[in-house]
Amino acid sequence: MQSAQKQYELGIESRDQGEREKAVEYFEAAVNIDPGHYQSYAAAAEIFMEQGLSLQAMDCYGCAISVRPFDSALKEKFIGLARACRFVVFNPQMKALLLLCLQDKSVDFSFMGEAWHSLLASDPVFKPVYKALQKKDYASFKKAFSKLSDHKALLEPVFIMALRRPILIPDMEFETFLTHLRRALLEGLIENAKLAEALSHYCHYTDYVFACGDEEKAKLADNGNDHILSCYKPARQTKATAPIPSLTGSDNEVSAKVKAQYEESPYPRWSTYTKQIYNETIEGRLRDNKARILVAGCGTGREAIELAHVFPDANVLGLDLSYASLSYGAAKAQEFGVRNVEFKQADILKLGNFGERFDYIASTGVLHHMERPEEGWKILTGLLKPGGLMRIGLYSRKSREPIRAAQRIIQDKKFSSSAEDIRRFRDESQKLLKKNDYKKIASYIDFYTLPTCRDLLFHVHEHDFTLDEIGGWIERAGMKFLGFNIAADILAAYREANPGDPEAANLDLWARFEEKNPDAFTGMYRMWLQKN
Repeated sequence: MQSAQKQYELGIESRDQGEREKAVEYFEAAVNIDPGHYQSYAAAAEIFMEQGLSLQAMDCYGCAISVRPFDSALKEKFIGLARACRFVVFNPQMKALLLLCLQDKSVDFSFMGEAWHSLLASDPVFKPVYKALQKKDYASFKKAFSKLSDHKALLEPVFIMALRRPILIPDMEFETFLTHLRRALLEGLIENAKLAEALSHYCHYTDYVFACGDEEKAKLADNGNDHILSCYKPARQTKATAPIPSLTGSDNEVSAKVKAQYEESPYPRWSTYTKQIYNETIEGRLRDNKARILVAGCGTGREAIELAHVFPDANVLGLDLSYASLSYGAAKAQEFGVRNVEFKQADILKLGNFGERFDYIASTGVLHHMERPEEGWKILTGLLKPGGLMRIGLYSRKSREPIRAAQRIIQDKKFSSSAEDIRRFRDESQKLLKKNDYKKIASYIDFYTLPTCRDLLFHVHEHDFTLDEIGGWIERAGMKFLGFNIAADILAAYREANPGDPEAANLDLWARFEEKNPDAFTGMYRMWLQKN
């Protein structure tokens, strides 16, 4: 009998020759010989992912993690798939694996909110208490709480650990539940330091977006408990970093307004980042090439730090208008020990004479906040080497119709962009908005923190686009469209509808697809381009 390693090597050889089903058979043979051969589980998972078989891939990654519970890379892959899960029936094995991954602070749980919420709602320990305490008003919550014989479920690791990381859950009923818990802690109805400490992490991450009434504010003034106070306001300021150098000035009126917004409210707040390449075929060519990468409009630095991590031999430059955002990014780079990234202040519109050229330029969610977005695009294209790659993110007009409806109401009702008015609008939004518009907006994760809600609904300046408009830009800029960075299920649906475009790189077909699937690009078109 051949060894597990030999079966694995035969599987890799078959995979490289395009014989994927045969490769999986070899990998299966390997783990039958040696159940601890994690490489075979991981290799089979990769093939299942390519085939769109997410559940099979998750099962393989789960087996690999069971063998190597310390392997952060395997956990990242597993969580990348698990975030699409919705648990109707409780799965104890999945809970155990997710809790194991959650203990690893290097793993990015940023997009696990909906999956985690479904896990909470199905957990037989947490579910009864959660369901009993889901009340619209605090008086009903207090009454329901007084009838509970056991409150220990509120200390379940599946709940406490998620609050501490935290995992933002885009669900207003869940937020209301947390808001009631916070008030119950303030009033002494619940006395538990562990719960208060965990909840303070979640509240800090949302930048204290929860609504707070006058009666609650009055009681807060008399409270001296640090954990409870930290559920309402920050306990300490962000650690200062070295001064951020400036490359350019700015004399554009819109740029000045945008800068002022992000100086007041750096966007977004984050605690972990993705450590995987988004597209091996497109971005993989940058690996081991000592690439020079520009992140234009880097905000608080997450995208720049992700690229610096994925391409450790690259040199990454993050530019932004806002010193506050750049300081946040510099502090995060220091926190995570990422040294091949630097942050400088600049206005993209002033980079026309910038002498350096880049192998890769990323600018996600930036151009649509300029006075003349195509002018910004032209400047960035001019900074790209021939054959260089670009990652661009632009708002989709089709998907943002509910947002525009909300913005009209915000303007009509004269809500300002202050923290207090943002909280007030969120508290009243269900009554102010049409049912479908509210449902859509409340599904955005950006609705659930103060800085991201300001960016989503209260921005000082923005544009949105159609794919036809963007196609014209691409042609005029001398660029080639390579594909979208989009959820696997949407990409699979597109390919099923357009078998004649296996590369999923026909922008005209994508425009037709969006007409039939208006939520395909919820929030933004995220695309890769190449300079001719």
